[in-house]
Amino acid sequence: MLIGAGSATAIRRVTQHTGRFASTSKGNYLKIGNVSKAIIDARRPEFVPTGYAADVTKFDSNPELVAHLKWLLQKDLLNQDVFLIGPPGRLRSQIVLQYLELTQSEFEWLSITRDSTEGDIKQRREISGGTAFYSDLGAVRAAIDGRVLVIDGVEKAERNVLPILNNLLENREMQLDDGRFLMHHNKFNRLEEKYSLKELQSMGLERVSPLFRVIALGLPVPKFPGYPLDPPLRSRFQSRHVPDLSFDTVHLLCRSQSPRVPSSRLSNLISLVFALNAQETLPFPYVPVSNLERVAQIWNTVPDMPSEWAFKLLYPRDALLSDGETKRIKEFLNKFDIDGKKSTTRAVIAEDVKIPHGSDSIRPSPSFYPTTAHEEVITGLTASLSIGDIALLGPKGAGKSTVVKEMGARLGFRPTTLVVYQDMNSRELLQSRRMNEKGDTLWEDSPLVKAAREGGMCVLDGIDRVHPSSLSALAPLLHHRYGRMRLLRIDLPDGSRLLGTDEYRMMADKTGLSEEELNKRRISEIKSSFRLILVGDTVSSLKGTRWMNSPIAALTPFVHMETLDMGEKASLIRSIVPRANTDTVATVVKFTEELTKSNDPALHAVASSLSLRRLIQIAKRETLEGGSIRSLLERATLSRFFPSLTRKSFDGLMDSMGIKDEEGKKEYDLHSEMAAVGGEGIKEGIEEEAMIPETLFYHNDHHSSILVEMARDFRLGEHLLLIGNQGVGKNKITDRFLQLINRPRQYMQLHRDTTVESLTLETKVEGGVVKCVDSALVRAVRNGQILVVDEADKASVHVIAVLKSLLDEGTLQLGDGRRIVPSSWIDPSKDNSNLIPLHPQFRAILLANRPGFPFLGNDLFGTIGDLCAVHVIDNPSRESEMKMLRQYAPNVDRSTLLKLIGAFDDLRKMSDDGSLQYPYSTREIVAVAKHLNEFPDDAITEVVKNVFDFDRYSTDRLDTVEEVFQKHGIPLGLAKIVKKVRESR
Repeated sequence: MLIGAGSATAIRRVTQHTGRFASTSKGNYLKIGNVSKAIIDARRPEFVPTGYAADVTKFDSNPELVAHLKWLLQKDLLNQDVFLIGPPGRLRSQIVLQYLELTQSEFEWLSITRDSTEGDIKQRREISGGTAFYSDLGAVRAAIDGRVLVIDGVEKAERNVLPILNNLLENREMQLDDGRFLMHHNKFNRLEEKYSLKELQSMGLERVSPLFRVIALGLPVPKFPGYPLDPPLRSRFQSRHVPDLSFDTVHLLCRSQSPRVPSSRLSNLISLVFALNAQETLPFPYVPVSNLERVAQIWNTVPDMPSEWAFKLLYPRDALLSDGETKRIKEFLNKFDIDGKKSTTRAVIAEDVKIPHGSDSIRPSPSFYPTTAHEEVITGLTASLSIGDIALLGPKGAGKSTVVKEMGARLGFRPTTLVVYQDMNSRELLQSRRMNEKGDTLWEDSPLVKAAREGGMCVLDGIDRVHPSSLSALAPLLHHRYGRMRLLRIDLPDGSRLLGTDEYRMMADKTGLSEEELNKRRISEIKSSFRLILVGDTVSSLKGTRWMNSPIAALTPFVHMETLDMGEKASLIRSIVPRANTDTVATVVKFTEELTKSNDPALHAVASSLSLRRLIQIAKRETLEGGSIRSLLERATLSRFFPSLTRKSFDGLMDSMGIKDEEGKKEYDLHSEMAAVGGEGIKEGIEEEAMIPETLFYHNDHHSSILVEMARDFRLGEHLLLIGNQGVGKNKITDRFLQLINRPRQYMQLHRDTTVESLTLETKVEGGVVKCVDSALVRAVRNGQILVVDEADKASVHVIAVLKSLLDEGTLQLGDGRRIVPSSWIDPSKDNSNLIPLHPQFRAILLANRPGFPFLGNDLFGTIGDLCAVHVIDNPSRESEMKMLRQYAPNVDRSTLLKLIGAFDDLRKMSDDGSLQYPYSTREIVAVAKHLNEFPDDAITEVVKNVFDFDRYSTDRLDTVEEVFQKHGIPLGLAKIVKKVRESR
């Protein structure tokens, strides 16, 4: 209830108890009970929240909320800063925004995360026109301009960050980085009586407004994750506990939002939530009460859905609870009669529900083959999006990206995917700081903010990887979009503010400012069709553990995507791959199910490698050449690198199910297979020809068969992932493959310090100016070339994870604001300057060492392995290795080569079973053979030391190597034995 300007004795009561708002002819004032305050017109009314106080009458029967407003009013009159502490959710921020609107107070919003620094609170250095200067940030602007500084998420701040505000809180003083000094208004006023304002400003003195206040919002720690308050900081605040609303109030609110839902079912759900939160012995993670109203509103759109479906929307238990807690919560579901049975008829969204529609004229994909489970997920997502934003969780490879893409197409959206990663901070979710060609600093909108401005749909993919505090910074955008008015807002790092359509229009009406004038004041509209979808794995893809916490669970409702059952999986695979053998598909699906059900933890973990996407790849490959299902499964799971016991169990399961390859050597024509790859639409010229690799390569059966397998996967449009030990020929095979298919390549080598930005941009200096140019990745995408990513496992997992959207959907956001998109997305009638069309012939080949010790790489296979066709590159067989060595060293005796091959083969087996750490490779035996070929007079025992002198200082390892070579007739270390014998005599 906003105070209206005007006349006389208009008095409007807010509650039946103690609160009322009043307006008199002498001016506006706010009165709650016996506490009143004069209302001062805001100097910048666009900084006053609008639309939040309209719902105050909703709480007429709840004196506690009015008491919170009264308490804030009291503390405001006492010039005291306050701290509202309570459980996660929107209630505390809602009370603050209502109070600010009632008092017509301007405000600055400061969201705290673990990455917050002094440079996010006080001042930030900028460059403009070649001159460096400091720009004031929220805390300083609030102090000078007399605004309320709202600090959200205090418990997330790293230690010793927020104490920089201590003096501002206590004495209203602060030293700024640009040399100015903020001074208490009383002292400044006394100085102004003696000196002019110009003189004071020349001394760098700034007056802190008497209207400046600080309202902090935080969670109680240690019940919730975070850092406890620093005692000096805590002592400067007056605190108030803001608990959840009472059962009766919540029931009243939910009932008003869901008239189609039977009252008994709604009451049971609310009772369950309060019962779970009331558990003191063996408590459950907090259930977000503040989201009940939003869930009730969603449930009202599909009232046929069971009660358990609504509870899952509210509480992502699969990502939040341990196995023991999950069993206990099922007992509560039964106790409160939470129905989990699905209706016999398909749930349909009510006709009068307004569903957002995008502006893109696109149709659902003809390649999408819906299952009953997928349609239920799409229904749940659509119903949720009719109210606001949503999160989608599910196991890896369950089809989350495909379902979101299909749902977006049905609603007229082309979802913009923003892949989030482990080290991504909250600022990067919203804007990125860049420098233009003149060296000036600027802020560029992220895909999320661009979608908000344009009314699009943004998908945040990988929320299980990003730090929870970074996601919490999106709370202002997510918490208040519900009810009659959809109120959402977000403050950006550059100081601008985005407002939802309802608040933006009310703001324009209230201030009389046009859209152009509001934009000049850095207030922009979030289009009403904008929707945000958070997508993540149920279990963290980085840590393999549950990652969800209570503050994240309170951000938004959650739709959970279950793994399809065996019948649905088989049916879907046959629909997508109609030529697939029915028996083969059934066998593969059943094998995956057996792995999932296995009591062996190692085998159970293997099941995650056989995602739905991977099973579809296997079915497609089997159509090209049948009879190799066992080999395909072994490649897909990297079984070659399993520990011996796990490999034995894995092979035993396949044997018990009769999974085997057809016997007999399969014939193939290497050149015909290469020619079938094709390469239509590729540019020709000197640059392309120069980038086609040429390499010395001696063919053998082992390597030729790998080349054929790679060609067949290329024909299916797959990207490739070559994994193996060092020195087994991954680069050689790749170069030879590209040489045979006559395709130019772009080459990138990753390392520990590779960043997300360096993947897409390269910097160079021209004329003393730093410029960003396209990286090898962007050039390959643009020109339809092959991107070879070497040492792909050496970069951090979060870096390589950003390639997920490129390999899966053909989209990738670049660091300079441009975006790679499928060529079909390019509309000639629109400005496409920031779009880079993905060439249809673009492919990526990633090279990596196998996971695990002794290699020092990261889990590349677990991150994006199922987006590529995997090829395990191993050392050649003895026959193939002999054929290759005879070509490298034609002058070396065959018997000598046989001895070397035998010794190296034994060493490799010892490495596989763990007797030796180092996996001796083909590269090393080739080096020995080439040396013997060129310098035949050198003793073989001296030549092999070129490989094994690395082991000289490990006596046990060197003794083992010498024994192996002596066994094969090479007297390595024999002189040492003779010396010992002589000494013993």
